[in-house]
Amino acid sequence: YAAEAQDTPIQCIEDKCKSQITACQADSTCNAGIKCLQACKPGDKDCLKNCITGHIDLKTIALGQCAKSEGCVSNAFALYAAEAQDTPIQCIEDKCKSQITACQADSTCNAGIKCL
Repeated sequence: YAAEAQDTPIQCIEDKCKSQITACQADSTCNAGIKCLQACKPGDKDCLKNCITGHIDLKTIALGQCAKSEGCVSNAFALYAAEAQDTPIQCIEDKCKSQITACQADSTCNAGIKCL
């Protein structure tokens, strides 16, 4: 039975993306996305897409990138995550690394990031 449990995307992510899942669980938006995904029925692509695109922030993106690179998610999951990552915050994260890092360290600025 343990082998079956490790075949699930969440188990794979927990095993291979430990720092990202820990950060995600401490983040209300990202953690809500995990709970949403866990409630989806197998093969329910609409549920999957809604969970991913409805719970995007920096922690969610980092978790999604790890899950994709570690092979924990299906092509559909990766596609929805890629669509969801095509956001202003992703652009900022990609092209303004030092500024986003400084912003995350400032509570007022970091609160503003969640609006993007």
